Amino acid sequence: TLLARFKKANVYLVNVRVPREYESHVNALMAEAAKKHKNVHLIDWYSASEGHTNYFAYDGIHLEYEGSKALSDLIQSRIKKHHKTATSSS
Repeated sequence: TLLARFKKANVYLVNVRVPREYESHVNALMAEAAKKHKNVHLIDWYSASEGHTNYFAYDGIHLEYEGSKALSDLIQSRIKKHHKTATSSS
């Protein structure tokens, strides 16, 4: 698998909030991968975006500027937090 090929790298998966029938299945697969592999880290956009309808365009899928900013801030903060934790425990 792709994750097996990158077993020495930190892999960050960002789950989804999308009004489609596959949303919960995709999010469950990502959560499972994060539990199964030590190097896989889940960034929980689904929870972070809950209740923030202003993050999304009229279609509920595409992001507005506020949503793009919130998502990029979330990704950056989680990677920094993980990096800080990883380097302090070494």
